[in-house]
Amino acid sequence: LESAPTAGRDDDIVICSALRTPIGRAKRGNMRDTTPDTLLATVLRATVERTGVNQEDIGDIVVGNVLQPGGGAAMARMAQFEAGLNYTIPLNTVNRQCSSGLQAFANIAGGIR
Repeated sequence: LESAPTAGRDDDIVICSALRTPIGRAKRGNMRDTTPDTLLATVLRATVERTGVNQEDIGDIVVGNVLQPGGGAAMARMAQFEAGLNYTIPLNTVNRQCSSGLQAFANIAGGIR
């Protein structure tokens, strides 16, 4: 089945990149010595590179994560800096267990509308 493209609307929200950190065996896998901020920085950097977005056009960053100390805000902020993203870009984190990533997307989509 093929779906016909639909005409765009002014309030459409478009996903331009879908990346995530790798999944491995906790405390035993080959990423056991890699810190969460380094993993996230890799994703943030790759997102900017793949999309070609100008940092000045980034209005907000929302990170979905689970069970990070302090809600993961400090870790995510350090990842933002490690990725070379400007400190003036607002960032927040969402801890919604298994649906954290989906909730992060919903928060951004809701903020755009």
